Amino acid sequence: MHAYTRSNIVLGTLVFVLFLTIEVKHTAHSYPMPPEFYKLSDELVSWHIPWAKPYAGGVIKALVIAPRGAQRETLELAQRLSMDYAYVLAMSPTELGWTEKSGPYAPAQGISNPEMLMELRAKLNADYDVIIIGHLDWSMFPKDVLYTIMKKVHDGTGLVYSFSNFGRVEYVSQMLAKSPGEDKERFVTTGIPFGALPVFQELGPEKIVSLRQFKQGRIAALDYGKKMPRFQYLTPAVPDDVEWYTDLHYEYYMSLVVKAVLWVAKREPGVFIKSWGQDGAEWKRSDLPGTALKAVLSGWSAPSELTALLTVRTTGGTPALTREARVTASESAKELSFPLGVLPCGRYFADLTLLRGKESVNWATTYFDVVNLVRIDSVQTDRKSYETGQAIQVTIQLTAPATKAQRLMATLKDSLNRDLARATATLEARRKTAVCSLPVAHPLAIAATVAVELQEGKEVVDASSATVGLVRRKWDDFLFCVWTAGANFNERPRRLMFDQLVDAGVDTFTNSGRDEVSVRRTAQAGFWSIPYMTRYSYEGKELIRNPCLTSPKFLEDHLKGLADVAAVQKPFDPQGYTLGDECFLARGGNDVCFSPTCTSDLREWLRKEYPNADALNASWGTKLKSIDEATPITLDEAKKFGQIPRWVDHRRHMEFVYARMMQRAREAIRQVDPTARVGFDGPFTTDSVSGNDWWQLMQAFDLCNIYFHEPDQWEQVRSFAKPGDLLGLWYGGYTGQQNEDYARFFPWRALLNGYNSVWWYAVFHGLAVCPMDAMTPSMTQYPYFAASAEEVQEIKSGVGKALMHSTRQDDGIAVHYSQSSVHASTAYAGLGLLTQTQRQWFNLLEDAGFQYTCRSYAQLEKEGLDPSRWRVLILPYSQAISSAEAKAIDTFVRAGGMLIADVRPGIADQHGKLRQPGMLDDLFGVERMEGKIALNMKAEVKLTAAVGETPTGTVVSGIAVDPNITLRGGKALAQSGDTPLLIVNRVGKGRAVLLNFSINSYNSVRSSVTVETYRSLVRGLLSMAGVTPQVQVQVLEDGKGLRQCEVARFKDGLTEYVGFLKYRENPTEPIHEAEIRWPNAAHTYDARTGKYYGKADRVLASFQPDRGKLFTRLPYAVSAVRVKTQSASIRVGSDVVVQVALATSGGRPGRHWAHVSVIGPDNKERRHYAQNIAVVDGKGEAVIPVAMNDAPGTWKVQARDVASGVIGTAELRVK
Repeated sequence: MHAYTRSNIVLGTLVFVLFLTIEVKHTAHSYPMPPEFYKLSDELVSWHIPWAKPYAGGVIKALVIAPRGAQRETLELAQRLSMDYAYVLAMSPTELGWTEKSGPYAPAQGISNPEMLMELRAKLNADYDVIIIGHLDWSMFPKDVLYTIMKKVHDGTGLVYSFSNFGRVEYVSQMLAKSPGEDKERFVTTGIPFGALPVFQELGPEKIVSLRQFKQGRIAALDYGKKMPRFQYLTPAVPDDVEWYTDLHYEYYMSLVVKAVLWVAKREPGVFIKSWGQDGAEWKRSDLPGTALKAVLSGWSAPSELTALLTVRTTGGTPALTREARVTASESAKELSFPLGVLPCGRYFADLTLLRGKESVNWATTYFDVVNLVRIDSVQTDRKSYETGQAIQVTIQLTAPATKAQRLMATLKDSLNRDLARATATLEARRKTAVCSLPVAHPLAIAATVAVELQEGKEVVDASSATVGLVRRKWDDFLFCVWTAGANFNERPRRLMFDQLVDAGVDTFTNSGRDEVSVRRTAQAGFWSIPYMTRYSYEGKELIRNPCLTSPKFLEDHLKGLADVAAVQKPFDPQGYTLGDECFLARGGNDVCFSPTCTSDLREWLRKEYPNADALNASWGTKLKSIDEATPITLDEAKKFGQIPRWVDHRRHMEFVYARMMQRAREAIRQVDPTARVGFDGPFTTDSVSGNDWWQLMQAFDLCNIYFHEPDQWEQVRSFAKPGDLLGLWYGGYTGQQNEDYARFFPWRALLNGYNSVWWYAVFHGLAVCPMDAMTPSMTQYPYFAASAEEVQEIKSGVGKALMHSTRQDDGIAVHYSQSSVHASTAYAGLGLLTQTQRQWFNLLEDAGFQYTCRSYAQLEKEGLDPSRWRVLILPYSQAISSAEAKAIDTFVRAGGMLIADVRPGIADQHGKLRQPGMLDDLFGVERMEGKIALNMKAEVKLTAAVGETPTGTVVSGIAVDPNITLRGGKALAQSGDTPLLIVNRVGKGRAVLLNFSINSYNSVRSSVTVETYRSLVRGLLSMAGVTPQVQVQVLEDGKGLRQCEVARFKDGLTEYVGFLKYRENPTEPIHEAEIRWPNAAHTYDARTGKYYGKADRVLASFQPDRGKLFTRLPYAVSAVRVKTQSASIRVGSDVVVQVALATSGGRPGRHWAHVSVIGPDNKERRHYAQNIAVVDGKGEAVIPVAMNDAPGTWKVQARDVASGVIGTAELRVK
């Protein structure tokens, strides 16, 4: 300690003040976190044994210094020990707080390293009985802090140091090398069942516990080996494949920690337990009535009378036997004896607790095994998974032939703890094998256990089990998915997370593990999996991609690997298989792939694009003798040599390769799981090297999940998806989303945009520095996650299913999707990446009150556009189109359709070769100056004629226009200097409109008054085609249209659903009172509240920013919902058929959806019985499979009509 002089500390303080001064500027870039991030809460109480709470030795005052992501264990400790504690939430095991060198997700407000040091120094000024430090690298502490901690220990404060071989510095090693600590009575390790606990049984007490004396202070160092947990700092990491681990084992880990804390705090008990039982004893079951557990007590510090309480527990923690005795003080050792009774075979833990009144004095645990000649050796099933209508064939192997008095009873018990079926296995004389069959009907869970008991009379002799999967494949309802790794199943905080997620209504884990243990344990916890199968990405600099997606060797190994993983996953009914998150062909502009196999594949692809080498040369500007000489080229080379088409074709081919890779992966998985949904999630921006051709990808996918920040992809994916595809959107704990408004709004954005799931990122990162979580460090739900879960639960209560089975309506507006134009926007200077233009077109159309559907280049080429279905086609910066597309567009316009383009439409063909004249110049009635495509980026647009309600003379500034256009038959309705704009050309029965200016400045004025000019203009243009908004929302205060309010309409026969998404314009935007106007009167309901507005074409409503609204419109009124159970009374274990009838007035009902819920005799809903059923022609039916162990009594069955909110109820007597 001589190294810590006063000058050292003063110097350290000066450095700290300087660092804090520098850091104040750096924290300007930090982001806020909710209050729950910064504190621990004891709100959530987990199952526990209160070893020393209340403790007869008083309350321990403690300071805990541990990683934030593991400090749930502080609360766990406080549940088991009388402890008054302060805590410091370190950012990670290696950093107390963040610095400029920390990762990008680290800088949360208030936890910079200087701020955390300030907090730690302040808390170290107080006095404590013990300091607890765990799972930390001591090098994070400056010398003055390290000195203070060691000085406190030196002077008598106890130290518990867990994971004591992690993160030591030399001073700590010297401290731990001091003389052994004195524990004469072996209080710390006595009564800990080391030999029966995972990890502990391999290491033993000598390796785990090291007691040291440092002057006046005691140190207990706990070393749990090399494997580190992700969410804990006090207890060991138990591998996931140790599936016999239970929550009871955790109690004994914590028992050791509690004893260590009491020892270092010098609060050992007044009575010691010198011995208790015989660890690992094995007793025959028949000998148990004559067997006793014995304890020896010693060291009575004062005369007193105690209560000795024995609790014998099964490995699951259930008390199997209890005994109680009174004990009086004795100067000598005192022996206690507790007789046992008959118990089933198996392992048991026996807890001896000494109590003075209600206060714990001391405790100890031993363990023993009960054996028998005849036991269950194994339980096997004929398959790994089963579907409704199948039977589980169970084979039970005994260790010896059963006696005549014995029988075998098998029970099918699902992961919801419901007994589904029972059967008696036939026992034949002198045989050790028995069989039985258990039917599978109406499974509600994903996993079940075949639990077998060997019974003799009313007693259970032995029990064993096997796990099976239950395949449901009911993929027709809304899903709530969360990103969480399929690992760490044995960590206590992880199990608490699972409980919270069940309460929140989460049903699916994404990023779940690939191995059998992971998927099985996920299913047992009650969740479907979307396993993370692989990831396609490449960020290298070489032009040959690694791995190359055309390499035969790679494909052989890779596809076999996917099939092997699918075989493991299939028994537990995965919702889908993700081929990875944030996939991309390449990033950073790298023009891969130039491998020999990709080059060969390119040539095959080119043969389908060009009839011969001459045609290829004409396009590329090359002199190849054969297509077999064709090679790819980089963008830089293409620009240098004037061979842009050669590069565009290279990129188009690689997009084909990328999509084909996805298709091959899907086929490999489907060889094993024929109905599997396969795709990927979280792709980045669509650009020329990403590989994202959304038309091709969605032909290969059955699953796709898009990031919240890629709205262009939202629209393209929903437009190109096939019926039954699983479509989702990522949202969650991202920076800027950790608030109630965003969390409540986003699920409705997904639903009303045609998506059938939401994917939350993430559950809890634990020790990883990325606080984008659903759970707090206390393992409670962040309020924003809880709020979002409420919205999702509402959607899952029928609304989601109703909209999923409806058709999303558009206004006959098709928006062109052109992959060649993505590359043209990269190759030719202008507006930048095409996605930016697409996004602003989408925003403008929605803000103006319209809906649309994207139509791809391939759809145009193969199907064209039917003017009876499509009224308008919009080309957003569609610079490159094929001759087939141009022909289809021309045909569409001449047949009566309307074409609208912004700038430079069709200046190139699909290969990116500039064309003169342009592919659509004649259609627009314009002529383009040869060789000139540069835009005037800051022009002024002035209307020379009224367009709809936009008057003559209207001016908009800062607009990009194409000055290289002159009229050739078209009529200009606007101009910019001499440049004609807004050119209308009548062709056949239709019109072609070339704006000749970009709308790319729209987002910059979206919240200003200028925005009305854009919206008025687009409404005026579309009105030329007879397209007008079907629903209008007028603000009562000013009579103007409600801004940034998207309207989404769905049709299901006679039923129309109308949703509203009011986006927030600014942080202080108030609630708007507005009138909704429809073109016709209908019976109108607020589908969320059930309010009935009567038969109306106008209703008043409040629009809160960042909230979703949903109305239903019907040609009739819903007068009643009637519910009837087919039987008024049933026995447990029976199926009850529930009939739902819908009564209407004013017309015969179309298809409706009813949410059926079930309430038990305790007046609590049984959520697992809830279901959404179709009610067709006023009639619907649900089947409720009442479990054999459900509570008898009066149950209620309720049906709520999703469209109107009308509710009906019936009672059911369960006996």
